[in-house]
Amino acid sequence: MPSVAVPLLLLGLAAAAPEAGDAAAADPLVVRSSTSGAELEVDLRREYIAGQKVLVQLELRNTGSSPVAVPDLSARPWLVSFRLVSPSGQRQERRTKPPASDTGKTVQIAPRGTRLTLLEIPSGAALAAGEYQLGLAVDLGGEVLEVAEQPVRIVPASPVRGQLDAGASETVRDVAQALWQHQGTEGVQVYLHEAPASAPDTTLANWYLTSLPAAAELHLAAARPSQAWDRHLVWAESERRYAFARLGAQELRGEISAVDAPWPASRILGRPATSASGDLHVPVWIPAPKGTRGELRILSIGSRGTPAFQRAALLSAPPVSVETTVSDDGTAHFLVVTASEADLYSVSAAPAEQGASLPVPARRVLNVAEGQQLLGAAFSVLPESEGYAGGLAVLALVSTPEGPTPTWLSTRGTVIRKLAPLPPLQGELLEVFPRAYEAPGLVVRGADGTARYLQGSTSAALGTLPESWALVPDDQGRPVLRTLGSPVAARRLTP
Repeated sequence: MPSVAVPLLLLGLAAAAPEAGDAAAADPLVVRSSTSGAELEVDLRREYIAGQKVLVQLELRNTGSSPVAVPDLSARPWLVSFRLVSPSGQRQERRTKPPASDTGKTVQIAPRGTRLTLLEIPSGAALAAGEYQLGLAVDLGGEVLEVAEQPVRIVPASPVRGQLDAGASETVRDVAQALWQHQGTEGVQVYLHEAPASAPDTTLANWYLTSLPAAAELHLAAARPSQAWDRHLVWAESERRYAFARLGAQELRGEISAVDAPWPASRILGRPATSASGDLHVPVWIPAPKGTRGELRILSIGSRGTPAFQRAALLSAPPVSVETTVSDDGTAHFLVVTASEADLYSVSAAPAEQGASLPVPARRVLNVAEGQQLLGAAFSVLPESEGYAGGLAVLALVSTPEGPTPTWLSTRGTVIRKLAPLPPLQGELLEVFPRAYEAPGLVVRGADGTARYLQGSTSAALGTLPESWALVPDDQGRPVLRTLGSPVAARRLTP
């Protein structure tokens, strides 16, 4: 099986650098050419997941003052050979079979420029778990750069945490994404899982993103469908410090950055969003020193990395939920849901001035009547219907004397359609799953701790849900339950 050159969309940009103390990532291996003036840097990790592609990133760098020509390794992967020593000591060489005629294609690297290539080791996914030695050689034409054999480890997947709704409604070319974290021997590795939206129980790939000292609550920002390959990864390092990095295609773009909140305690409250401008927006809850009161702010970070905590709302208690989406025009929307109302906060770009605390534009979408309760709400895109042109809308589930009543609202708060009341809920509502103008699906947890998926008068048993789970739509809008498995499991729900 030949190796596969995986094209990187961000040529010329540095790969994400490991954080200090990150033992799960090996130091980059550097080999210098004595003839062409090029420098080869190889990013070889110490640990890989059994059953997944073994990918090695090569970076050719021009350290001189004049342009240099080097082979285009993406187009000519057979110029890279991998030397592998198995746990039993067996040696073998793997590389792409060269064609009968080599085109000799080269690329020019400007002074201080770089060229990145991601190569798959042939049949790497078939390697059994164990301790290996891995080296490689790169043929630059007039010179072969040798990288000495390094210890690498193949281990079974050990998923410990995940964000499994990360991209189900933002599919591009039928690809849906999720995040999961692997408990490695020397830390935690973060992977981006990709599956076809039409076949969510099939894995396309698991892409390594970065390594962390310990598992964290990671968030993959919402984005427009056309921007799903260019958004942010966000997590809290402490009650005051937030780390983030830009996702470019299937890798982190640039180094991990961090910002500090000016309050002694705060936390991420809902999914972040990347607007069309490339700015990051994160809903953050700042609790009052005493009691349940607090303030919701939107942490916005622009291209210069300057943070601004924009004011959103003062609330008597944390909201029931904060729902996030990005509309077709690239605006980030946060639906703040309490027991009695739903407010929509919209932001398209980060403020230019540091520490800006301008209020985020807001609109009341729903205010329930006295004696009623807002049970839950969700964003969805409605198809065109009589009296409605279609587009982004809000599904609200309100308790009424007739029963839980689903109501579709525009983002301006206009009632689009009120659906028939549902049977009374027997338990705690965990999720509202929109199904256009049909009765929505509901995930309800009973007194015994087990959950069921309810759809009209029918239901499906879900059992005891794990910590990491998500209900996502397939390409036909049908419900799929995602949980951590090997590493991400998907189960179609058919009540």
